Amino acid sequence: MEEIDSLLKSLYKVISGFLYFILIEFDIFDYVDANGDVNTTGDVDEIVMSYCNRENKKVDDLVSYLYSLSKDYVPKLDIFDSYPELEEQFQSVMGPNCACIDEKYLTLKMIKDVIDGITTPEDLIQTLVELGLEEDQSVL
Repeated sequence: MEEIDSLLKSLYKVISGFLYFILIEFDIFDYVDANGDVNTTGDVDEIVMSYCNRENKKVDDLVSYLYSLSKDYVPKLDIFDSYPELEEQFQSVMGPNCACIDEKYLTLKMIKDVIDGITTPEDLIQTLVELGLEEDQSVL
């Protein structure tokens, strides 16, 4: 049973990571307001538009569907296995940036600083990237 749980957890991570890659790469979050309402007036990614034209789908319907999936497949970070009470708050502040986090360097203090507004989501991601680059440099 433990092997199945581990496999399901890994599968969930792959699905949520891939979904968020698509959402971010094609700017899907740009078409959804804070209330979850879709508005695709203006520039829509040409690949998204091409797909919708080819498949005879409405852009609003595709965006709405992908956005709804993002609510079911939120990237899970292993650190929240130890601090589940902070997960929802952190994800609320980070939004789609959760998918960009390399949790290898993520600490409890960093999480609390984001929740408390001391650190912005963008600053956290930049810090994690810099920590990763420093480690890469030290290996060379």
